[in-house]
Amino acid sequence: MKNNDNDPSKSLIGPHFLFVTFGAQGHINPSLELAKRLAVTITGARVTFAAPISAYNRGMFSKENSPETLIFATYSDGHDDGIKSSTSSDKSRQDAAGQYMSEMRRRGIETLKELIEDNRRQNRPFTCVVYTMILLTWVAELAREFHIPSALLWIQPVTIFSIFYHYFNGYADAISEMVINDNPSGSIKLPSLPLFRLRDLPTFLVPTNAYSFLLPAFREQIELLKQEENPMILVNSFQELEQEALSMVLDNIKIVPVGPLITSRTDSGADGEYDKWLDTKIDSSVVYISFGTVAVLSKKQLVEICKALIQSRRPFLWVITDKSYRSKEDGEEKEDEIISSFREELDEIGTVVSWCDQFRVLKHR
Repeated sequence: MKNNDNDPSKSLIGPHFLFVTFGAQGHINPSLELAKRLAVTITGARVTFAAPISAYNRGMFSKENSPETLIFATYSDGHDDGIKSSTSSDKSRQDAAGQYMSEMRRRGIETLKELIEDNRRQNRPFTCVVYTMILLTWVAELAREFHIPSALLWIQPVTIFSIFYHYFNGYADAISEMVINDNPSGSIKLPSLPLFRLRDLPTFLVPTNAYSFLLPAFREQIELLKQEENPMILVNSFQELEQEALSMVLDNIKIVPVGPLITSRTDSGADGEYDKWLDTKIDSSVVYISFGTVAVLSKKQLVEICKALIQSRRPFLWVITDKSYRSKEDGEEKEDEIISSFREELDEIGTVVSWCDQFRVLKHR
């Protein structure tokens, strides 16, 4: 697909990395940071950063202040104008997710194959593919088809990967029993990891979690790694943080800590309305609230947050993304609709936005 550097005179001398990220902020931020680091630290290296067209259309990241050796490209996830689900039941939500992943795989393979072939024709073939976790296993399969080495970028700590790995390798029954019994005091010990209680486990393992239907995607990811000749995982962590977890041996999987993948940028682009609003507030006085694009809060939780903010009388910046609230009990309702009855009081104290540059907000005085 689209590549912003198609000058055939620029042939490749050093390695050429292809980064493929899923179109979610939690995937884009760390993968882009690692891409930038490779582009400036490896002599002669070129890095192509491929994200969904929908991510570009939504302005989910900036190309500003990027090194010259970092090239931006696109692939299609089948929903270039974005995806909006209007379903509320578990089955319909699961069906919609299945359709999305199927379409992303189909269109992703088509458009990414074009990008790989185009770079070969331009005499700058990719020498390594790096892709983000669980929903992009087809990227590794495509890399194998083109005989390009690949590495998985696990955007979470290695401890989380280890929990999923052990879950699918002998500990599923023990973990499931603890989850089903819903025993807060219950615990489980996994190899080379500390003792975990139920609240410590990834919520994807809990059947009542809104995204538990994605659990098979984690299984597919781990099974794919086992099939690789030289599987490698780049983890968003570092030795001093997870010494015990990083020392374990999982089959023949090579685990390489590359974190913390925290942006080092100093400029975040143009001011937004929320910047101007923040400028009117006393230093360190604003409460920042954001639950990301994945977490689903119950109606009760949202109402409690509204009441707490109104009672506290502290200025706040609350990010409510464009996603539907899904619950068997309460049906479907968007988060901004749920809090509508509180908006007049909330707007007197703080501001509610649909998106903000989190780095810029946290960096604000």
